[in-house]
Amino acid sequence: MSDTASKFKMFDILYEDDQVIVIDKPPGVPVQTSNLRMPDMVSEIKKYFVANGKEPYVGLVTRLDQPVGGVIAFGKNKKATDCLASQIRDKSAGKEYIARVTWDFDKEPLKAEDTGDLLDYLLRDGRTNTSKVVGKNTPGAKHAHLSYKVIEAGDDEALVRVFLDTGRHHQIRVQFANAGYPLVGDKKYGSEKCKGMTKNVCLACVLFSFRHPVTGKEMIFETEPNFS
Repeated sequence: MSDTASKFKMFDILYEDDQVIVIDKPPGVPVQTSNLRMPDMVSEIKKYFVANGKEPYVGLVTRLDQPVGGVIAFGKNKKATDCLASQIRDKSAGKEYIARVTWDFDKEPLKAEDTGDLLDYLLRDGRTNTSKVVGKNTPGAKHAHLSYKVIEAGDDEALVRVFLDTGRHHQIRVQFANAGYPLVGDKKYGSEKCKGMTKNVCLACVLFSFRHPVTGKEMIFETEPNFS
């Protein structure tokens, strides 16, 4: 296996061998899109493979929302892709996020070292590409659970490390907004206060771990959050 730490156009390659490629996705770029005028990560990785004489197979394992940056892995063949996808399903793969959240004056401020759990039921609306918190018995509702630890806290903002127990659509953004701590820059779920604070939502996948699909070795990749 060959380890690389190079750049190709819009993304950093954190690791690559003949089975997987792991990149640091920039915020604002979709993982995959049908809009031919907009670049996406799958298309750009295929271009990178072709430019280097490699098979242009890019196996989608997991996604990050368009405004969210951070670590994401792709399989380079069907067997590797299926192996990584099964680890996502059985939760043997690990993902951690860092989010920048805010709150209104009437909300209890978060403090450094605070920890907590958010337990909700979410319902996805495919027509609007949104999710919302609903009652447990709502048809189609799915259980959503995450835990968090506050890393830094100020008067009206905090950095939190987030650990997902479930992987629901827009889960982190929806659950924190519902709890009264919307993510800074979240134009879809945030309050009017936070929508114009940054270009993209302040959320990044900072750690992704999995077992290598051939060797079984544990692979851990980390990056710094990019909230540009």
